[in-house]
Amino acid sequence: MAGKLGRTVFSGLATSLHRTAMPLLRSAFAGRGAILAFHEINTDPSAELLTGCSTAFLDAALVWLRRNRWEFVTLDEGLRRANDPGRRDRFVVITFDDGYRDTHTLALPILERHGAPFTVYVPTAAVTRTLDAWWLGLRELIRRRDTISIEGMGKTLECRDLASKAKALARGVAWFHQDLRRTSHLQPLFRQAGISLQALDARYFLDETELRRLASHPLASIQAHTSNHPALTHLDEISVWQEMSENRAWLENLLQSPVDHFAYPYGHRRAAGQREAAIAAAVGFKSAVTTRSGPVTDSDAATPHLLPRIWVGTDTSIARLDAGVSGVEKIMKRAAVGIGLDANA
Repeated sequence: MAGKLGRTVFSGLATSLHRTAMPLLRSAFAGRGAILAFHEINTDPSAELLTGCSTAFLDAALVWLRRNRWEFVTLDEGLRRANDPGRRDRFVVITFDDGYRDTHTLALPILERHGAPFTVYVPTAAVTRTLDAWWLGLRELIRRRDTISIEGMGKTLECRDLASKAKALARGVAWFHQDLRRTSHLQPLFRQAGISLQALDARYFLDETELRRLASHPLASIQAHTSNHPALTHLDEISVWQEMSENRAWLENLLQSPVDHFAYPYGHRRAAGQREAAIAAAVGFKSAVTTRSGPVTDSDAATPHLLPRIWVGTDTSIARLDAGVSGVEKIMKRAAVGIGLDANA
């Protein structure tokens, strides 16, 4: 209840500020720029149980950002500007995680139309079809079933129509994100339902030929996202190093181009911290991005291996995007937590 109430209060306040005070607040809290985080891009999000971001919203977001004088820049240029105290013009870096095929087929034409460069963080296993994409398996399971019981969760998920399926998926994903080791409970359910994660990998993710083709586009930059997409905090230091360095070497060999930047799988505080940032720096990455929400501030520029990003998904509105890139979302979430509300901080 607290989480739902917090999100409702947050969304309402973001909408109100967007219509009134956001330009003034933006000047105070926006920082140097912002990094946007996308995953899937869909023409019909309802077909994917209300996940990802619609093509219509991606286009609308880029229109709004340009109209409000945010400049689309590459990740390297964004880092240069973030470290230049003389630059105060606002910039946006656009990123996509996991190497979904729709980044190429659906997002690219929109990005081309706006002249917006972008970065795609790709795990090796997505391309080789060995990724444990449990979130895709869970989505497929919920598509097929009217009820689902997951060991340890303590409740049965009702999923009889689109609304209940979307709610069940969101609830299930949130539960697994609390402890990603819980995803082992899904394997028996997938086997019983005849769900192949390898087949889902092939359906959703770029293959080697498609990745090479995307990498050759002048707006695109392909960067690292580990070999197998684990929560790195669950691994020992040697395994973390291997996940980062082997993925980097694999991408560089496939694409014959340098890979200098990294995104942490999952990216929240339980999946990436100071130890992982130190290893990313030691491996040789110039930057590493998280899913911790906020614009890029002066202090973030000084710690480039724990950079924040603004998540963009199905429930993102222009008002909420404005609150995110303007730095107001971060302030509001801190205030919500302070009074006992959960706005997914």
